[in-house]
Amino acid sequence: MRLVPDIPSDGSTDWTDFLDDPRTVHAIFGEAPSLDQVELLSIELESWRREATLHIELPKSAFPIFPPHKWRQAGFTRAQVSLRCWSVRKLEIRGLQHNPIVDLRIERDGELRRVRAATDEMSLDITADFLGVTNKDVSAYLHEDDRQE
Repeated sequence: MRLVPDIPSDGSTDWTDFLDDPRTVHAIFGEAPSLDQVELLSIELESWRREATLHIELPKSAFPIFPPHKWRQAGFTRAQVSLRCWSVRKLEIRGLQHNPIVDLRIERDGELRRVRAATDEMSLDITADFLGVTNKDVSAYLHEDDRQE
């Protein structure tokens, strides 16, 4: 069951409108964080489930202003999100780069969802029936560059 209305065709939407249930992202971040300049940490493929998961680190500027209590208490400074692409119809990865910084783009492709990113050295293009981020797909940690000495 889809929990958000149909996406307007005028392009005036944020990426969480493409998720089957955007509540997890909104509960943690309020407004959806930008997917510009995210670090692509890994791509996990499960062929038997036709699932692709993109593990990304959001830029420091995307860390929630009012993070969950346990994040604030631990002094965490960076957030990571796993974007799950279920029922993958098309998957194309060209090249490979060590932890690339990308602008991740999510859009509608007919009734499907399309996730794309590219650098000079690699590109990623996934088309799937569903996109999701669950509670276990969002985490945080104290980044070594943010440690105060």
